[in-house]
Amino acid sequence: MSRWLSLWIVIVVGLTDLLQPARAADIHVDSANGFDGNDGLAAVITTATNGPVRTLKRATQLAQAGDRIVLKSNGQPFFETLYLTGGRHCGFASRPFTIEGNGAVISGLRDLPPDGWRPQGPGLWRLSLTRKGHYRFFRDNQPIPEFLPTTRSMALDDLPLDHYFSHQGAVIFRFDEGYVPYTELWTYAAADIGVSLVDVRNLQIRNLTIVGFRVDGLNADGNCRGVVLDNVTLEHNGRAGLSANGTSQVFVESSRLTGNGRHSAVITEYARVNLQNTDDGGVEPTVIE
Repeated sequence: MSRWLSLWIVIVVGLTDLLQPARAADIHVDSANGFDGNDGLAAVITTATNGPVRTLKRATQLAQAGDRIVLKSNGQPFFETLYLTGGRHCGFASRPFTIEGNGAVISGLRDLPPDGWRPQGPGLWRLSLTRKGHYRFFRDNQPIPEFLPTTRSMALDDLPLDHYFSHQGAVIFRFDEGYVPYTELWTYAAADIGVSLVDVRNLQIRNLTIVGFRVDGLNADGNCRGVVLDNVTLEHNGRAGLSANGTSQVFVESSRLTGNGRHSAVITEYARVNLQNTDDGGVEPTVIE
C-alpha cells in the first residue's frame, strides 16, 4: 500500500468519526407512565419535562443517529408500529442505533367486537372482517390454531375442533356444540406490521417480543444493512415473523420465529437473512425470487 493511500484512509476514517454525534442519547419509553411532552432523557419523571415518553412514535421523532431507544417492560404492551427509516435512525459501525426492548412487547392485537359472531351451524361460527387475507385470533390470550385445507372443496364439518379457516371471504370456527364465543375475551391481529425498517444501517434490536400482527412481525425493505436482531421473538403473526425485501440484509441471533401463519421468514428480491441459534419452529425461511 502506498504512503498516500494509507494517508487517505486515515483521513477518511478520521472524518467519519468526526461526523458522529459527540454523545449518544438514551430515549426512554414507558407505555404506562410516560408522557409525550417529556424529553425522553430519563427513565422516570424528574421534572415537568424530564422523563420518559409514552409512545414509540414520539421516541423515533426525538432520536438521532447512533442513539438508543430504551423500552420499559411493565406488563403493558406497546399497541403501535415502530417505524425506523434511514438517516436519523441509522447507527455507525462502532455505535449502532439500538432498540433495547428489556423484554417489552409490541402487539398488533385488538379486542374483537362480540357482536361480530354469527352462528353457522352446530358448533360452527362465522366472522367477517374488513381486512382479509391473513388472520390471527386469541381466546383469553391463548392463540387459536388455523387450519389450512388441502383442497378448496373442504366441507365445513371437516374443520377440526377449536380451529378456524378462511372460507369465502369470511372466517369459520368450530367449537363444542353449545359453546358461545362472545361470552369470552377474544383478540385478533388488527395492525399490519410490528416493526417497519426502510433503508436503515447499523441497527440492533434486542430483547423484544413482536406479536399478533396481521401481516409481518418485522419488515425490512429497501437497502437495510447491518441489521441485527438479538433475542427477539416474532410469533403469531398472520403471514411471517420476518420479511426481508429489496437488498436488505438481516442477521438474526438467539431469537424465535414461531407460530406465524405462513412463513417463519420470507425473503424476496435480493435480500438475505442469516439465522444463528434461532428457533424457526421447524419452518425454514421461504425464498421468493
